[in-house]
Amino acid sequence: IHPRLDHLGAFVNQSQRSLGGVAALLECQSLHHQYRTALNATCSQAMSGLVYLLLSAAASSLLFTILVWFTSHTWIYLNHKAEPGTLEERDPFLPGRVSRGGTLQSLGGPGYTRPRHSHTPPQTPPFPGT
Repeated sequence: IHPRLDHLGAFVNQSQRSLGGVAALLECQSLHHQYRTALNATCSQAMSGLVYLLLSAAASSLLFTILVWFTSHTWIYLNHKAEPGTLEERDPFLPGRVSRGGTLQSLGGPGYTRPRHSHTPPQTPPFPGT
C-alpha cells in the first residue's frame, strides 16, 4: 500500500505544480498593461490623426470650390462678346476697313486686287437682272 500512496503523493505534487503554472499563465497583468497601452494609443493618436485627415479634406474641398468658382467667373469675362466696332481693332489677322477699299460692295469692283496669299475666292458681283 505504501508504494501506491507514494505514487499518489507524487501525482498530487505534480498536479499542484501544474496548477501553479496555470495560475501564473492566467495572471493578466502584462496582458492588461499591453491592452491599456493599445487602447490609449488608439484613442489619442489615431483619433487626432483622423481629425487632421478630416480637417485637411474639408480645407482642400473648400479650396477646390473656390478654384472652380474663380475659373468659371474668369471664363465668363474672357468669353464676353466685344462690341461690333472693336473686333477689327483687336484682331491683327483680319485686314482693316482702310485696306479693303472702304465697303464690302467695292470688293471685286474695278481697282480691287486680291491679296496674294488669300485662301478665299473673290466675291462675284451681283447678277445684273436683280
